[in-house]
Amino acid sequence: MSERITITIIDARRNVRWWTTLFSIVVSVVGPVLLGVLLESTAMQWVGFIFGLLSIMGIVYRDTNRNSFKSIEAAKARLDELTREQGE
Repeated sequence: MSERITITIIDARRNVRWWTTLFSIVVSVVGPVLLGVLLESTAMQWVGFIFGLLSIMGIVYRDTNRNSFKSIEAAKARLDELTREQGE
């Protein structure tokens, strides 16, 4: 009987990527909501809310997909890559 294994690596280093992600969420959520409030449009506020949900789901999907591995060898290769990046 073979076991299924999934290895997830969490890269908690702060870098420019998180700032760009935060900026894109703010623009895609706060922009339509603020515009909706100014124009008194509930539809525009809902668009901002839906963009926010989709953005958060996309970020979670991207991060778990990039750092989840089915084999130990693939996880070791990613750890080696992270070690090289940290040394630079």
